[in-house]
Amino acid sequence: MTVDTTGLGGQTIEATVEVTEPGLKCSARSKTSINPLIIENMTFDAYGDIKWEDEKARLDNFAIQVMNEPSARGALIAFAGNPTYKGEVAFRLQRARDYLVSVRKVPAERLVTTDSGYRTDFTVYLWVVSEGVTSLPIDLTSLPLSEIRFTKRPPFQTKRNSKPRAN
Repeated sequence: MTVDTTGLGGQTIEATVEVTEPGLKCSARSKTSINPLIIENMTFDAYGDIKWEDEKARLDNFAIQVMNEPSARGALIAFAGNPTYKGEVAFRLQRARDYLVSVRKVPAERLVTTDSGYRTDFTVYLWVVSEGVTSLPIDLTSLPLSEIRFTKRPPFQTKRNSKPRAN
């Protein structure tokens, strides 16, 4: 008998097998614990408010790792810093995702982006998430919106073009 335990890390399962045949009756019961999902060392990289050229180099390495694990997904989890500008994390996550899909050819369905709120410093975490892992061991504690200063200037903003654009 084979039991697929994908995604059951840290749980206990019980299996009962009964074999009946005329004149023969056999029963066996087994209880076993499934080893926890191995999730340590999944953080591939983390970086702060760096230049786009430096970020692309980090994303290149991340793309290689994601593509080397065919069943894995890439997760980009970002926090805006304080100060920030409105939409900074959304802009930067979209720029990173577009780069990974368009330039590095990572299939879009294998990427997950999460805007996780605000912290003291802008931070992006890059995770290579193995199949079956449903949550990441990351502290998602965020600063309250009332403490955030929206005074940071968006990149390449001009008076005519108020939306930030990628370089």
